[in-house]
Amino acid sequence: MLKHSYHARLSVWHVVVLVIILAITLPVVAKPAASPADLLQQTSNEMLVALKTYRPMIKDDPRYLFIIVNEVLTPHVDMETAARMALGKHWATASAAQRQRFTREFTALLVRFYSLSLAAYLNLHEIPQDVIEFLPGRDRLSPGKSLIHTRVHPPRGKPVDVNYCLHQVNGEWKVFDLSVDGISIVTAYRSVFNSELRKHGIDGLIATLSAQNRRLLKA
Repeated sequence: MLKHSYHARLSVWHVVVLVIILAITLPVVAKPAASPADLLQQTSNEMLVALKTYRPMIKDDPRYLFIIVNEVLTPHVDMETAARMALGKHWATASAAQRQRFTREFTALLVRFYSLSLAAYLNLHEIPQDVIEFLPGRDRLSPGKSLIHTRVHPPRGKPVDVNYCLHQVNGEWKVFDLSVDGISIVTAYRSVFNSELRKHGIDGLIATLSAQNRRLLKA
């Protein structure tokens, strides 16, 4: 019991230290990027620096990645739009409270799943500085929307094409979807959610996401 209590206090202390360090080393209000490509390059550089700096802490407890992802990546993602797209036609019939709860759980799901996957990767590999290649050719989907093409070079295996869909929100570029080898993440989630919605409705889907988030937190 004493050992468990000691590790709990130590874990809390590490989290506090990490939050303070991130607050000092990362800008509280990032300078608005001149273009969507600038935003992605700036954010990816900040993420690489954070991953290399705090790798020992991450390997000790992958939950530290939740903090890093929330500090570095989440502010540049339009989660409300992503959540609305993932819910599809059901967004229109959901109440304001249901939309808020779904967006909160969907955001937590993406952050935790991404963080734990990245933690598993960090246990096996170093992340090189040139892991992400920004490809020429940027599609303008419509006024205020853009598609940025990148290629991820893993230590083993073939490169993976990752394309980011961004739009402007209050004058800032934000990601609202991305595709991996041509498969949209939001569309993939919508297919899964539609099956759950047909069986259990919006409240059932939210409950399922909440339970999954709790499992990921313990993983």
